Amino acid sequence: NFSNHQVPNCYYREDGYYIRLKSLILGYTLKPALLNRFGINRLRIYAQGANMFTITKYTGLDPEISGAFDPQTQRPSNNAFGIDYGNYPNSQPNYNFGVQATF
Repeated sequence: NFSNHQVPNCYYREDGYYIRLKSLILGYTLKPALLNRFGINRLRIYAQGANMFTITKYTGLDPEISGAFDPQTQRPSNNAFGIDYGNYPNSQPNYNFGVQATF
């Protein structure tokens, strides 16, 4: 409903289906028999990732953005749900690596 004459328009409509890996944690706990000689009771090594990839044919910035933002009032609006105003996505990939040790 954002054409010149307030007539509903589906020109900008597109498929918003997507698959996203939002969170993944891989870890390994070493055997206590290997660690006892170093005075360590438990040792775990892990890698964690968030928003690792998105598979989609959507041409906008992010298919998960609801677009519920009214550009006239510069405030969120439930009336604009599903309209992509080009809001910057908040789904950047991030990766963490860590070691947990118990002495």
